[in-house]
Amino acid sequence: MIVLYHETTLRLEQPLACVGREDLDFGKGFYLTRLRDQAERWAIRVQLIRLSSDAWINMYEFD
Repeated sequence: MIVLYHETTLRLEQPLACVGREDLDFGKGFYLTRLRDQAERWAIRVQLIRLSSDAWINMYEFD
């Protein structure tokens, strides 16, 4: 089993692979990390940039 994390300002039940910005490193997509602390740091960064009161770490488990 692999556990992957995704930071967002929304609570997501499943990945949304077709949304996002074109100007990111790997283009439009749903970016994941194996490192929870990396997702937490990114969540704080995005929360500050977007002036949002919400930051979520979504966790996905794959067999």
